[in-house]
Amino acid sequence: MHKLKLIMVLALATGAHAHAITVSETTACLTGMGAAAVAGGITYAALSKETPYWWAAAAPASLFTGWLTHKIFHNFTPEAKFTAAQSFMLQMSDNVIAHHSYANEQEIIDALHDIYIRHDLWLVRAYQDMATLIERIDYHLKNVQDACGARYGDHMFARVCKELIKRFKIASKNFTVAIKVVKNHPEYMSQLTLYKEMLAKERELQAQQMMAYAQMQSAMAHTHAAYNNNRDRD
Repeated sequence: MHKLKLIMVLALATGAHAHAITVSETTACLTGMGAAAVAGGITYAALSKETPYWWAAAAPASLFTGWLTHKIFHNFTPEAKFTAAQSFMLQMSDNVIAHHSYANEQEIIDALHDIYIRHDLWLVRAYQDMATLIERIDYHLKNVQDACGARYGDHMFARVCKELIKRFKIASKNFTVAIKVVKNHPEYMSQLTLYKEMLAKERELQAQQMMAYAQMQSAMAHTHAAYNNNRDRD
């Protein structure tokens, strides 16, 4: 059973660190079936001598391991990478900055102000959100490029990939320009200073709360120990 756990851990580790690889759907299926067979064999070897009902454990272990392995490797197929990137692009469909190029900096500031009007430190929030979006765009852009290369010769797939790549590059450029405009805004540094002060106060408050909790736990432990000592004397 320890070997079965090791297989599952290795499969999860592969999923966590192999985001850059691209595999075919056939490879994902074969890998899943192979993992299922290995899991079934390991369970059989571990339980067949101990119980005649070894198959009751081997079957679920084999099916689950095969399903989990296939699910992990399926995420690295060209189709899955393209679908994830397309879904992310749809999530940005309402983001006016991503899909519009503005004539001047003031138009960008006005658009951002309309989006973040409910935030006191709206310039800082806009900067953080756009920086995060650029990171996610870079991630999905790389995946689509890998997917397109993995399906070399599939002209229809290459066409839709290239269209999505083009939209990602436009969005990334628009966000990059908007970030520069935000950083050059005369109020940005003052808002950033206030934001850092707020973070510092929050960290200080959390530290005080943790210290107070630790003191309370210590006091309760001392009280409990004193109660036990008094009871033992009685």
